[in-house]
Amino acid sequence: MSLLASLPQELIWVIFAFAFLYGAIFGSFSSVLVSRIHSKKQWIFLGRSACPDCGHMLHIWDLFPIFSYALLRGKCRYCHKKIPITYFLLEISGWILAFIFAYTLLSRSQTFNELIFGSIVAVGAIITMLTYTLYDYLYLEIPDEILIPVVLFLLWMLVASTHILHIDWIYHIPMNFPYDSPLANGTLGALVIFSFFMIQILISGGKWMWWWDLRIALFLGLLLGFKSTLIALFFAYISGSIIGVILMFTTKKSAQSQIPFWPFLTIWIACALALSPTIVPMFLPSSL
Repeated sequence: MSLLASLPQELIWVIFAFAFLYGAIFGSFSSVLVSRIHSKKQWIFLGRSACPDCGHMLHIWDLFPIFSYALLRGKCRYCHKKIPITYFLLEISGWILAFIFAYTLLSRSQTFNELIFGSIVAVGAIITMLTYTLYDYLYLEIPDEILIPVVLFLLWMLVASTHILHIDWIYHIPMNFPYDSPLANGTLGALVIFSFFMIQILISGGKWMWWWDLRIALFLGLLLGFKSTLIALFFAYISGSIIGVILMFTTKKSAQSQIPFWPFLTIWIACALALSPTIVPMFLPSSL
């Protein structure tokens, strides 16, 4: 029986409340990471936040996710210049992602060990998804500062869940192969998507995808496993293509124009997490 069905209702609401709080905090923190990674002016985890326009150091009451932006009406308290709404939207996105991860954790975990283990993974995944969604949207590239450490972290956690803790990786849908384990499931997912991206790069000469997109394949496959990765990637491509066609007709963009891929990927990673048990049997044969 899952924890969602066995825990007292009051405790479940407390868990969701913490998820909402920390999700918004992760969204705010991710916007700071984007600014510091791009500027390369200070180490990404040190130093106080400041207004990018006037340079004034921000106080704690200026940094409450979602609420500070609303109370300040989207303007800096000190220079009164407009704060980009992308920061506010990133905090809202963190809120939503944290709820989805919390729901996934509670609905699939059967023990507190699985819940705690999955929560640690969720923190790294949420910060990575939010950071690179904004970074790709702003700069159309994916830097290494966060993604490579998170890929190594996911790989280590898969090894730990398989060979040390012997607990399920709750973000994977089990495979019907003779040998299935969290490490095998995640590795197969990463290898399949890595190969798919590599083929596109070689065929197009780097016009369809770039070499740094191979790191996305590793993150996606290790986190979601073989089946959910296929679902997330399929719908990310479909939605990205639809938006691209719409932009071609409504703006000056052409078929050669670049559009950020991470925002679509983040949306469908979230959908795959929440809906994979329902979606996977509809799209993939039961023999997989």
